[in-house]
Amino acid sequence: MTLRLGKALQAIGYAVTLVTVTDKGEWFERILEEGLSAISIPGKHQTHPYIHAIRTGHVLRDFDVVILAKYTGSDRCAQAAIRSLSDDTVAIQWIHSSTEEAYRQAYLNQSSWNVAVTVCEAGLAIANKFARRRSIVHIPNGVCRQSESQPQLSRDASSSCLSAVYLGRLVDYPKQILLLAKIIRQCIEDGVPIFLNVIGDGPDAAALQRSFERENVQEHVIMHGQLEHSDVFDHLSTAHVLFLPSITEAMPCAVMESQLCGCVPIATNISGVTDSIIRDGENGFLVDCGDIRGFANAVSKIHNDRDMWTQMSQSATRTSSKYTVEEMAHRFDLLITECRNGEWPLPKSRRGLSPIDLSVFRLNEAIPRRLRQPGLRTLLRRLSGRGNQEAGAS
Repeated sequence: MTLRLGKALQAIGYAVTLVTVTDKGEWFERILEEGLSAISIPGKHQTHPYIHAIRTGHVLRDFDVVILAKYTGSDRCAQAAIRSLSDDTVAIQWIHSSTEEAYRQAYLNQSSWNVAVTVCEAGLAIANKFARRRSIVHIPNGVCRQSESQPQLSRDASSSCLSAVYLGRLVDYPKQILLLAKIIRQCIEDGVPIFLNVIGDGPDAAALQRSFERENVQEHVIMHGQLEHSDVFDHLSTAHVLFLPSITEAMPCAVMESQLCGCVPIATNISGVTDSIIRDGENGFLVDCGDIRGFANAVSKIHNDRDMWTQMSQSATRTSSKYTVEEMAHRFDLLITECRNGEWPLPKSRRGLSPIDLSVFRLNEAIPRRLRQPGLRTLLRRLSGRGNQEAGAS
């Protein structure tokens, strides 16, 4: 999503640079290929977090606007470093989560940034638990439209076999991907011919494959791995339904992309997240968390009433027009302008403060890396004499 926003802001006149506080990964070259500038700040795993935060601050000082992409458990060096910016530099926390922990982390140094942005409606209520008279703005994620040069594919609405898609990272928490095999098994037992295309990769890919074999549905599934964006659109444009069985999400792009392609989403009902973009029975289905029967029932409804599916598909496409990457960039542009006009002032000046905010780090991160090794607890116990006492007691 960061790459999409960067490209969209560049298209309306911003000079955009994506900064990563880690060594160059596979995405770094992708950033350059997309025509954006990129900076990598190496050494994160070799230096103390405080030192790395200072280095990060030196890089961020060169920019007029800093947007911090914040996820649950994301790196804190950039967050600590914004204290070193001048008061004229706009700093925006961009929170991609519906978990309290992400907002707690983001608000640890709320006096150092101008405004926070949440991608989901649920974030508005969560932020109020941690904000001290600080406002938060809701800007939904946006999806890219299909290229005009891309062939326009479509599914057969009357096909006897329903085509389903899972699109996302292959991790069981919080995605609950191991439910997919049980959902397909239940659909087959209900007499619904169905085929599932799994798009994505992750550490639980092998476990997912084993779950399909365990449920004896492997012949009804293809695991494609990671695909190019154009290939993802091809699958969504020829699929009838998309499965999203997650426990928690921020603003699921998979749902919005499926709706853009007329693919009807069947998703876990996550308050303030999926229920903000899916109207149950109108442009998709909402199912209780972990409800395998609920997912299968939604599939059966579509299988038994293709006219209903056609209406839902058309409604889903209309819904997607509200969630474009261009609209997301436009709203960020307005917010940045408001910040520069003084409508979102800093609670207090950054001048005279230490270059990094230590409050955003965990206590154990203050320990030098060379001491954070297995056996440190045992060493400390021996130094304190507790180890000898316990050995004598045994």
